[in-house]
Amino acid sequence: MQIGFPLGLQSVFVNISFLIITIIVNQMGLIASASLGVVGKLMEFLMLTAIALGSALASLIVLNAGAKQYKRAKQTLKYAIMISLAFAIVVTTICEIDGTILTRIFTNNQDGIKNGALYLKTYSIDCLLTSFLFCINGYLNGYERTVFTMVHSLVAAFVGRIPLTLLFSKIPNVTLFHMGIAAPLSTMISLIMIFIYFKKTKFDNIKER
Repeated sequence: MQIGFPLGLQSVFVNISFLIITIIVNQMGLIASASLGVVGKLMEFLMLTAIALGSALASLIVLNAGAKQYKRAKQTLKYAIMISLAFAIVVTTICEIDGTILTRIFTNNQDGIKNGALYLKTYSIDCLLTSFLFCINGYLNGYERTVFTMVHSLVAAFVGRIPLTLLFSKIPNVTLFHMGIAAPLSTMISLIMIFIYFKKTKFDNIKER
């Protein structure tokens, strides 16, 4: 209950936050709404490596912590981030050079392809940041710090992502390029909170607990 409930609650509220963002973007028109759907599908795939590694990492950290192999646990985190980041660099580079290569996979509509690529140009930066975030979350969950991972995720969603998306939507002549900035900025909030958490709790110097 102590571990599963925070993770379940986190998943529910994060999904609610994305629903709210969808409602905000839908007000920009049909093309923007369709482009959001295309990019949403793409980002689910592009972030799959980081998500999978983060999930696997939690189990590996539990095993290493149980065996008091704390140094090996940190090495496992490091290698997971490196693998995830390598994939993220490739896909982000593609999105920055020509995102239409990816958006045309899900739609034949030229406006949808172009607007989706515009959205990807800024949103794809989040792939680089989540390479760190998802893996570190897995590391923390392995040490049963699920309440903290829930808290920083909710803060990033409801203090960062939603307000920023709403703010950008009010900009005159706003495009999906601007809307995509909200995602990496909100992930930065989570990473800053994690950095402070590590420093304040001296969690990075963990030996025996």
